[in-house]
Amino acid sequence: MKSSTYFGIDPGINGAIAWIDKMGHLRGVKDMPTEMYLANKAKGTCRKRINTSVLLKIGLHLSTQCDPVFTSILLERVTGFGNQGALSSFNFGDSFGCARMLASIISNHSNDSCSFVEPPAWKRYFSLIKQPKADAIQVALDIVPNADAFLVSTSTSKITKAHLEGRADAILIAKYNFDRRKEIRL
Repeated sequence: MKSSTYFGIDPGINGAIAWIDKMGHLRGVKDMPTEMYLANKAKGTCRKRINTSVLLKIGLHLSTQCDPVFTSILLERVTGFGNQGALSSFNFGDSFGCARMLASIISNHSNDSCSFVEPPAWKRYFSLIKQPKADAIQVALDIVPNADAFLVSTSTSKITKAHLEGRADAILIAKYNFDRRKEIRL
């Protein structure tokens, strides 16, 4: 049965998507799927990018699991840093565009169910301004039921610290989305 779902998307190579149900329970987290590609044939340089084929499949699957009328998607609006080069800024923008595509697919192309949040807004809500990125993991573990199922690395898993931080950010963005929408519902 389709139900109300609150998504949080942390775009980027190490980003993730998380979703919370209408009761506030974390239902899932997916890392942004990536692939290696040949960036410079002459030098043999490979880079990582979002795998759009896999992302499309994730989006289509999630779109069948939730009711588009009662779906809220909150996507972190990110920008490049001044010290990034042109290629890094372009790649970061490409990842953001992939995340926007994912949001559109999940919401069945309904533009009004996707909103954007600036990083300071959700970080301030959780007292994470000017805190190390790793602090988001502990905050998510402390306040989001079932977060430990997605944020605890085992010796057999190949999850990097950057991926755990991306998951924590996505979980907290979803929680911020849920809490923000809860205030509107009251």
